Amino acid sequence: MRRPFPHTASGLLVRIRSALWIAVLGAALLPLTACGVLDFGKARLPGGHAGPSSHPVVRTAQSAIGIPYRWGGDTPREGFDCSGLVHWAYARHGVRLPRPSWQQIRAGFAVPRSQVMAGDLVFFKIVQGRSYHVGISTGRGTFIHSPKSGSRVRESSLSNSYWQSHYVTARRVARPATAAHP
Repeated sequence: MRRPFPHTASGLLVRIRSALWIAVLGAALLPLTACGVLDFGKARLPGGHAGPSSHPVVRTAQSAIGIPYRWGGDTPREGFDCSGLVHWAYARHGVRLPRPSWQQIRAGFAVPRSQVMAGDLVFFKIVQGRSYHVGISTGRGTFIHSPKSGSRVRESSLSNSYWQSHYVTARRVARPATAAHP
């Protein structure tokens, strides 16, 4: 019976060369999978964005799309301001956050802009002072927020030039363990 790689110098060379190619290919692909470029487990939309979020807080925030803005509001019945929406969406999953955005910006830990994921809080500086605008990242290059008086909760693009120029930081807070409470 013939062995596939006989114990000769040429057989050993073939095995070493094969092992090296596997190692080189694996080393080349590893950074791509770590940064999400090659992520075979998620459906991708045009532009490289992941499909609909399975993050429970994002789904909860999406359920508020269309609810009117109301300064100081933090329920679907009365309406939402930006931090009220964030506070409400996370509270529905048992995560307690401060109510005002200038305190929410200290919650959790900072996340580099290139690593923002679904459920992360994104902050913008709109006016001078301690006030920040806040929304919840969908993980698809958009965020859900309650923008201003006269408008409604909506999903906006993080690549919009206005939001890019006012972007401050992103924060990752505790991941909820359960689905929305009734």
